[in-house]
Amino acid sequence: MKYQKGFTHLLMVVLLVTIVAALGFTGYLVVTKHKTNLTQSPPTNYLVIKEWGLEIPISGAISDAYYEADGQGVDGTVDQIGLSVRSLKNTQCKAGGWPPSIYFRFTATDADPVSGVLYTKNYPNAPKIGDYYYTYGKGLGVYDANIGHEGSGCQSTVADQTLADRADAAFKVAFKSLRAVSQ
Repeated sequence: MKYQKGFTHLLMVVLLVTIVAALGFTGYLVVTKHKTNLTQSPPTNYLVIKEWGLEIPISGAISDAYYEADGQGVDGTVDQIGLSVRSLKNTQCKAGGWPPSIYFRFTATDADPVSGVLYTKNYPNAPKIGDYYYTYGKGLGVYDANIGHEGSGCQSTVADQTLADRADAAFKVAFKSLRAVSQ
């Protein structure tokens, strides 16, 4: 009888340790799964610039971004694109009109047609992707406080102009992530 009492205590201790371990392991799994879900960022959407084989991340102010190819470089390929958002498509701020932003591309031998200065000298920090250099430019659709509304901005409603200004700021940030299209 004496030994049975000790055996019962031992059995209860083993049972208690097993239950505590099971609860601890279950809690660990729940916390780990919850932490993984919190650290995963949502998938990024990209605007693909087909003519250049490049892409930029789009979200927030430019989640409905689109572009229109404009201009031909010396090599006969598109050398600039106008960027806008679909919510401005029926205004002067559209990509084919006075877009909020413009991206340019040039080769190492392209020069300003007026001054003759190489673009690589004018834009020494332009990122190079493949055989081309790229640069961002504020489009004609963005209001310039130095000029005023006469001759600048897409001269639409204040709401449209505000949207164009926000889009330009977002396209400028997105330009920093310009990259070759990922597979």
